[in-house]
Amino acid sequence: MWIDGRSGSFSMLANRKANGHEVNFSTLLGDKLVGTSNTSPTLRRGCDTEVGWVGDLVDTAEASEESDAGERTKVRDIMSFADDLNAAWNSHDAHRVASFYAVDGAREELILTQARAVGREAVAGQVQLYLDAMPDLALSVRRISEGVGTVTFEWFVTATHRGDAPGWPARGEPVAFPGVSVIDLDDDGMITEERVYTDFTGLLAGAGLIPGVEAPTWGAAG
Repeated sequence: MWIDGRSGSFSMLANRKANGHEVNFSTLLGDKLVGTSNTSPTLRRGCDTEVGWVGDLVDTAEASEESDAGERTKVRDIMSFADDLNAAWNSHDAHRVASFYAVDGAREELILTQARAVGREAVAGQVQLYLDAMPDLALSVRRISEGVGTVTFEWFVTATHRGDAPGWPARGEPVAFPGVSVIDLDDDGMITEERVYTDFTGLLAGAGLIPGVEAPTWGAAG
């Protein structure tokens, strides 16, 4: 570590072994060498003003770099997870979607249908119901928020209602609706629980089941 006594600026002398096991620094005050050590040198400016421990400065910088790298990796992992789950839905393979859940993972719809599926087979069955009703279903994840052990997706579905579902008879109408999934993940990145929120009013209105109410168009959202 070099210190310029005139400007107080610092620059790092790269003279260390891998993993930080050996760090050699020297400090200069103007043209005068005032200290050197292999372990914990102290930087001084002027007469006797302590600037700080070099080891602490290096450790802090390296910890910050590691933290930043970890955050970037986490963001990439979440984005990759969202892309893969989105692709699974758009593959129209219910078991592929279910494979993202833990063995005893759950998918709960906190909507008009209020259905809860526990276990991969049950989740696959729930997903298949939508694929049968909307065989051209297209899902897109619009926004992602991440918390401790939880990921939230804002998504949008467009499709054509071609198959009957309980309480929702098909008449070939186009459908479009937004929704939110709040997903809990385990340490292996598997879904332990998904809570789904959406408004089926528009779907029922589009099917002519709510007289006097028209399905929303959602503008440019679709």
